[in-house]
Amino acid sequence: MRALTIKRKKSIVSDHVPALVYIEDAAGSVLINNVPCRNLGKIKNGEEKTFQISNDDLRVFVIAENSLYPNSCDDFFPIPKGTEDLYATGNFFYNPENDTVFLFDDYSLEAVMARRARRISIAMLSLCLALCLILVSFATLHDRGGSFSGNNTQNTTNNNPSIAVIPIKDEVMLVHPLVAEYESADNSLSLEQLRAKFSVSGRLDYCLPVTLSFRSENLSDDSKIVSCVYEIADNGDFNGAKVYSYAYECDSIDVYYLKTGTLYYYRITVGFSNGVTSTVQDTFKTSATPRILRIADTVNLRDFGGRKTVDGKTVKQDLLFRGGEIDGAVQPTYMLTQQGKSVMLNQLKIRTDLDLRSPDDRVEGEYILGSSVKHVYFGAQMYSNVFTADGKKAIRNLFSELADESNYPVYLHCTYGFDRTGTACFILGALLGVDREDLIKDYYLSTLYITPENFLSFDNFVKDFNAIKGNSFKEKAENFLLSTGVTEREIQSIRSIFLAD
Repeated sequence: MRALTIKRKKSIVSDHVPALVYIEDAAGSVLINNVPCRNLGKIKNGEEKTFQISNDDLRVFVIAENSLYPNSCDDFFPIPKGTEDLYATGNFFYNPENDTVFLFDDYSLEAVMARRARRISIAMLSLCLALCLILVSFATLHDRGGSFSGNNTQNTTNNNPSIAVIPIKDEVMLVHPLVAEYESADNSLSLEQLRAKFSVSGRLDYCLPVTLSFRSENLSDDSKIVSCVYEIADNGDFNGAKVYSYAYECDSIDVYYLKTGTLYYYRITVGFSNGVTSTVQDTFKTSATPRILRIADTVNLRDFGGRKTVDGKTVKQDLLFRGGEIDGAVQPTYMLTQQGKSVMLNQLKIRTDLDLRSPDDRVEGEYILGSSVKHVYFGAQMYSNVFTADGKKAIRNLFSELADESNYPVYLHCTYGFDRTGTACFILGALLGVDREDLIKDYYLSTLYITPENFLSFDNFVKDFNAIKGNSFKEKAENFLLSTGVTEREIQSIRSIFLAD
């Protein structure tokens, strides 16, 4: 355990209201931004208080006790894994959309800053809409000879409670802007150069959420919100939709792990205490960037799919996720939390763990994802060692599993998700027809998390791969796999599984 001290600076905003402090906890009974949390205690205006917390990678939320939105928080304080005591300061500010919000001082975590920017944009949009409605109402009354006095009894509107969606007008970026710029630049621009340009350091292998929200209209004492249901899907029929249900008012949720470059449809249904229901729906599109994912205590995790091939096809998402180890066999800190297991099983829906490590890396006891997930070790080689006898054997076994459609979705990993995983994904991408430059760019995305010492080994591997017979990287990959014993039928199956027109 370690100490977390939070000082709530004096402020006239919510000055007489205690602040509730919540810590991220997979076993917690309170949902903040759809994240399970537990309450640590209260802090009064101007008070400093110390709490005991675990040594894990966590988030801290602070919410006013009388908040109209007790399950939503614009800001959070990120706590890295470690044993050092921590100190944080902040105070409440007024937000016209979300009541009061507690903002922490002296840090600039990009994910939080992007969230703040979105919240501010939504708040300003809400203010502008309110002003426009006032002006329109004034103009209408003026044209009719009316006034704003209480004597005007004309009622031409339906007084039933309802909701209106707060639209998402621009494409939603699910990654740090640095990642998007790297993806659009040529290969002469490295991630390290971009880090300097954006003045950022540390891990950037995280994803940003999409915020879905609505505003209420014509509420009264006998028409309070008693339920909210959010549905989101990549099709207008809402087939396979993700559903988020709340038995209370929840006018804003953050949705994580969405696909990139995808048009989404969403629908919000709200029930009121007088029996009336109101439903609205809208669409938004996510930007076509690499699909970086972040699950507690995992590293270098992303979707293999999303890229275009040289013949105009697209590599499907939600089939193969690549990353580092999840059981702490080699690196004890790389071990899934209970919350991480839930994401892997229930959101990514992993059915097969394709483990490029050696069976010697096996952890005693039950496999971390449980008996419902197939787990296969390959003892794979990295870089040009895949061209050795042992390397070819592992590649043959791996691609035979990749040809089995019943295995998907799969999690492909080694220890760090860089060397063996990067080599295997390079060969798979080449087989599918991804351009050489995109294959190289994708490999270096792993430097969002770690800067390895094997760049030269990768460069030599690309040269050796280029020496394989074939007029394109696609042909070279096919010829190499055939030489390992992978069959033409398996190759065709893999392409059929992964490629979409």
